[in-house]
Amino acid sequence: MKTTTVPAVALLLSYLGMHYGAAHGDAWLAAVIVSVVSCGWVWYAHSRRSRSMRTYLASSVSLLGLACLLALFLLHAPARFEILSDHWLSALRPESPVQDQWLENASRQSSPQAGNWLWNEQSIRPLPRRAQLKPGNRPEVFLQLDHPEDAATLLQKRVYLSAFALGRYHQAAWAITTKISAPPQGRLAEIAPPISYEVFHPSNASACAPLISLQGLTEARTKFIARGDGVWLLPAQPASHGHRYRATSQPLHIDDLPENALSHRHALLARDYLAQPSDPAFFSALQEQILSRVGQGSLKQRLLRLRGILQQQSNYSLTIENPQNRDPLSNFLFHEKKGHCEMFATAAAMATRAMGVPSRIAYGWVGGSYFESSRLFVFRAREAHAWTEVWIDDLGWVILDATPPFAIGSSRAAPPEEKPLSAEEMAAPASHDEHAATAPHWMTWLLAALGLTGSAWSWWRSSHDIPASQPTATRSKTGSLTYEAQLQSWCRAEGIRPGPHWSLGEMLDALQPPIPGAAELRRYHYATRYGKEPRHLPTERRLARMLARERKARQRARGNQRSH
Repeated sequence: MKTTTVPAVALLLSYLGMHYGAAHGDAWLAAVIVSVVSCGWVWYAHSRRSRSMRTYLASSVSLLGLACLLALFLLHAPARFEILSDHWLSALRPESPVQDQWLENASRQSSPQAGNWLWNEQSIRPLPRRAQLKPGNRPEVFLQLDHPEDAATLLQKRVYLSAFALGRYHQAAWAITTKISAPPQGRLAEIAPPISYEVFHPSNASACAPLISLQGLTEARTKFIARGDGVWLLPAQPASHGHRYRATSQPLHIDDLPENALSHRHALLARDYLAQPSDPAFFSALQEQILSRVGQGSLKQRLLRLRGILQQQSNYSLTIENPQNRDPLSNFLFHEKKGHCEMFATAAAMATRAMGVPSRIAYGWVGGSYFESSRLFVFRAREAHAWTEVWIDDLGWVILDATPPFAIGSSRAAPPEEKPLSAEEMAAPASHDEHAATAPHWMTWLLAALGLTGSAWSWWRSSHDIPASQPTATRSKTGSLTYEAQLQSWCRAEGIRPGPHWSLGEMLDALQPPIPGAAELRRYHYATRYGKEPRHLPTERRLARMLARERKARQRARGNQRSH
């Protein structure tokens, strides 16, 4: 049991080390943990088998080499495999909208690393039970308009810049919806005129960045991979390059809807967009405290009324305490009644679904500062935001933002004397996030050298340590010699060559003087091999250890006689 526990613990600690390192930007630390645990494993095995120190060191070098190769693989392979899997998914789903044109001339602006909203390694974003958010002020995305007159249209309302959208809600967490929604075929161009622009934002060498666009994306003139509905990923590339591409959007707000807008045709949408929490108590409280106050009227009137109710139901706060550790959404709506934009967006999504309107939650930025001289919108970290989008027939996804207006960044036209970047931001060097997400270059080369050295040493030992003429002894599942193998090895050491058909009794008789405990060994062997007595592994191990001790005792006695 202990022998099998040690490798299990080693693998568990190695995985936790890799997970911790990847999450905290110290992936090299995981390599050290893997190596240390592996050496500890070899030491444990050495202490149980009483091998020589030379054997211990040789085994340590071999296993350390394998551990370094494993650490090297885990440090660099996962992101590449994720990119490869996304390419395979794109090839298997030809309906995914992948454009042919590829912009080779990537942006080289020295802009800081983007702080987008992201999901975890399972493509899931759980709602936080507690929070203490402190948004920064660094610039994260730049958007340059093709036509200056579009700025007046955008500045009439808040500008919503979308990074990705999630539609599947289950167990207080949002996840990707894989079924792609069909593009609307109707009056969208009449209500929301198209806006063309160019986007600049940092890249990530260790992972795919989301395609960022104005809400209501209709075309992106760059190469991307459809990870899910509303989730488009750009190929990974060095952070020193950045991403730069052109796109066209038709953003649409709930206030812009015509009075006769409907949401009845859901056949082409995924079921995720109407799914609700399975908790009856939550649905009952939602119906009683919120939906019952929506009243009657057109779809637009009911959605606007719902937005006002949610803005009054809870308070906006970047701090969530949740002292009773309740479900995050229930705590936000019915108990603590305070939270940030993601809570308001989730509450609106669940409420609209209860009204029969498909919905999802979008993540990105809202607000932005417009600089007329360069036709440039600049979005900063403090403007990161989440909002709800509802599906309207013939129009597609429409913004329904339930977060109180005072808490949302306002889009503004910057004064002429203001610059897109301050002097300090212009002087700051570009952020190279690949060094935070992966191991330093020296660690990569060190792991590769140790891994190749250990592997070469292991191969050399396997080729030279055991002569080809000497048969290897049979071992048990734990790696120790069985009592039969002990006898065979002992006979060979004494110059006795047991034939292929020698019995255990013949080998015991050949070893003189008689071995203490030979009678018990004979009885157990013949009773289990030829009788009906079941095998007992602890007894076999004890007998094997007894033979090993007796063999060592005789070797020591002979050595003492020679010395005298």
